[in-house]
Amino acid sequence: MIPAGTPDTTEAYLRHCYVAPRSTVGLVLFEPYAPEVAAAIDDYLYAIDHLHQTCQSHQAQLVFAYDPCFPQIYDPKASLKIRNLLEKACRDLAIPFLDLTPALRLAGQREKLHLLPRDFHYNAAGYRVIAEALAGVLPSLAGLPLQRRPPREGTRRRAFPVEKP
Repeated sequence: MIPAGTPDTTEAYLRHCYVAPRSTVGLVLFEPYAPEVAAAIDDYLYAIDHLHQTCQSHQAQLVFAYDPCFPQIYDPKASLKIRNLLEKACRDLAIPFLDLTPALRLAGQREKLHLLPRDFHYNAAGYRVIAEALAGVLPSLAGLPLQRRPPREGTRRRAFPVEKP
């Protein structure tokens, strides 16, 4: 859950991210990075390399999907330096890099993608955008043809079963 006193709209939360840049979200939006953030990024890059080597030793393909932070979706001027750094690291290691930023930015102009103010996680619309973006790329990485099936009319999966009287 979101702590008390957290802004409750997209615009208010964006302002909060920029006013309180050392919040969790703000840590990768502003340069220069604090020493502990730079060290965490180095550790993360090391972990990607190690995971890639582990996957290779098991004949598995690592795929990196970049999920942008809140401001990177709703503010077209937000820094993408961390995304660019991760993309370069993946390119250097020959790891496919799937950037979810364009799909989320486009959808975020039309609809709300997060559970804000209740929670920072994506809502159903946000997860749908991510699923569609991944479904458009992952099969081709595995050498499979793309198969797009429209949802069946009148069907909807529920997160929780509904008891019938």
